[in-house]
Formats: sequence, structure tokens, C-alpha cells
Amino acid sequence: MSRRERPLGSGAPGQPRASDRPRTSDRQSRTGRGLLTLCTLGVLGALGVGCLTAAAQRGTGLAAAERSLRAVVGLAGELRPGSWTEGFRAERSLSVSVRVLPGHRIRDGDALARWLLELGWCVREHRPTRWLTLEIDPGPPAQGGPWVAREALAALGVRAERTLPGEGQRLFLPVAHIEALLGTGPLRCPSAPETMLLGPP
Repeated sequence: MSRRERPLGSGAPGQPRASDRPRTSDRQSRTGRGLLTLCTLGVLGALGVGCLTAAAQRGTGLAAAERSLRAVVGLAGELRPGSWTEGFRAERSLSVSVRVLPGHRIRDGDALARWLLELGWCVREHRPTRWLTLEIDPGPPAQGGPWVAREALAALGVRAERTLPGEGQRLFLPVAHIEALLGTGPLRCPSAPETMLLGPP
């Protein structure tokens, strides 16, 4: 009896042909792609959590910023958040209100203006949507003549959008101007320059 010839490429009798067996390289490729996807999602998730955590840690709380303001000898003041609705849009504001106490006067108005601006921009809550308001009662004239906060801030590139008449100086500073100078914020709570005020002789 003559033996039948097996087709070329066929396996031994009783074993599946190579074309019928699952290819190991395909299984490994699919497994590798799955692991790569999981690893990528894990890394992106970790980065996202890290970014959110870092953003939450930036800036200073409203109460802490107000304590920094009241810690300056010769100044009294407060930070007041506000909100209103214009059409269908919710707006937020923040007012930094300060008063130079009797027996003290402004020595370096530019340093005071910059510090008040940075103090308002460091607050984490109640981020202003349109403007930051500075309300300043400068007290006695500064050395060299009366100090005008509007001019000191304009020299920094922050021009008041509008002002209100009344005691002291009340300035509405556009958020876009502040961002151009200080960035989107919030900042670290700034240290008060020692040259801002002149105390009693």
C-alpha cells in the first residue's frame, strides 16, 4: 500500500496545521497594546491629580491675606469679596480697602501700590472676573507732595477703568491689566516692603 503524500507545510499526523494554531505574536501584541494603554492612562491620571493639587495649593486664603494687611504697622484695612449678576453671567469682585493711621504717612507710594495689588491678586477665593478694587485713604500727604494711587498704578501698566468720588481714592483695576503685569495668579502672599510707610518721628 502506498503512503499518501501529505500537503506541503502540514504537520505531523494528529497535530493541527500551523495556519490553524493561534499566532503567539498576535496575542503578545494585543496584550502589549492593552498594557501600554493602561500605563498611559495611569500616567495621565497622576499628572492630572498633580496639576489639580498644585493649583489648589497656590495663592492664599482670604483670612490669611487680611491678617497680612493688618500686621503692617500704620495701616488698617480689610478685604471684601462681592458678587452680582449681569444678564446671565455671574460676576465676582474683590476690594482691598486700606487706611493710613494717624502718626504715619506714605513714604514710598509706588511700593505701597504694588504691594496692595499683589495682596489682592494672591487671594485664592473670590477671584475677580472683571476688576480688582483698591480703596485707599492715604492720610497726610506723602513726602514730596500728595500721593495719587491712580498715577502710581498707571506707571506699572495698570490703569483704572473708572474711579468713584468720595473720601480717599477708589479705583477699579481691570483684570486684564493685572494679568499682563502679574500673570493669571493667584500669587504667593507678598511681604510688605519696609519702606512703604513713615512712622512717627
